[in-house]
Formats: sequence, structure tokens, C-alpha cells
Amino acid sequence: PGTVWFNNGFEIVRTDGTYRFSKSIADFPSLSAVGASFLGLAIEANGTAWVGTTAPNTTEGNALVKINPNTGGSQIVYRYGVKWPFRGQFVQPMAFTPDKRLWMSYSKEYPFDDMGLCWWDGRRIGNFPAPPNGAWQFGGLPHYIISDLEVRPIRGGYELWMTCFSRGIAVLNVRPSNVQSF
Repeated sequence: PGTVWFNNGFEIVRTDGTYRFSKSIADFPSLSAVGASFLGLAIEANGTAWVGTTAPNTTEGNALVKINPNTGGSQIVYRYGVKWPFRGQFVQPMAFTPDKRLWMSYSKEYPFDDMGLCWWDGRRIGNFPAPPNGAWQFGGLPHYIISDLEVRPIRGGYELWMTCFSRGIAVLNVRPSNVQSF
């Protein structure tokens, strides 16, 4: 409470105007060596931050990173090509929900045929694929580019309200133990 997080692509910052915690892409030498940048940002209730990374023209910089601002510790949880459990080549954390799911968009470089929204609870993964190559479709996730995702609590669960690039708003209704359709 009382702090603000932001991601400018090369630095993740948590501040309250006086206190300032920061991690830069340079704090991850194996990622900065290939020109990676931060992608997305999701914060757990305990203050832990989750961020993805991506690098132009290579998959070596694609990773999921966990940052603990209370201890200063951080770690690369998964790196693309090394036991990568997610679809696509990189993930963009967008929200951490009360049921302890990290919601992320996932993408890959061209061809754009494996992209969408996924969740991960530390053990299991759920996927909601978007139409290949951004094709128009009714029902399901309307587009793979999700520019904003907001969590709205409802009785018995929550909704994810997503702004989908060039397609408007999509809403996913989530209940404990099951994820219902759009």
C-alpha cells in the first residue's frame, strides 16, 4: 500500500515518492548481453513483482523474472528454450489474481500463429489462444495483443477485462477451480 510500480522497458521501479527500489535489465547479465528489455509487470499481494523479458531477433533474452523488493532478490524463473513451460516464445505478465494465478499474454516472433492469454499458478498452466495472425473471430480471445488487463472482483470469483488491440474489450469470467468461456 502507498507504493507505485512502473516498467519503462529497461528498469522496474517501486516507489512511494521517498523510498525507491529499482532493478534494471543490466542486473541480469545473461539477458542484457543479448539486448533484452522488460515486458509487462504484475504484482502479487505480498509485493513480489513478475516481469517478462524479450530481445529483438533472438530468443536468448526471453524469460520470466521474479523480483522481491523486500529482500532485493531476483531470479530468472524460466528462460525460453530451457524447460520453458509456456506457449509462444515470450510472456508479458499482466495481473496477479486472488487465486494466486499469474495472468500473462504470450506471443512469438513471426509467424504469429501461437499467441494468446495464459495463466500459471506455479504448477499448472491454462491457455486461451488468440486467432492466428490476428484474424477476426467472434467468441474467444479477439486478438493476441492485450494492451491492458484489469481484475474486477465478482461474487464467487473475478472477471478479467482486457483491451484487445484493434478489437475492443473482452471479458473473461473466472470462478474458483474452473475458468469459464468468454
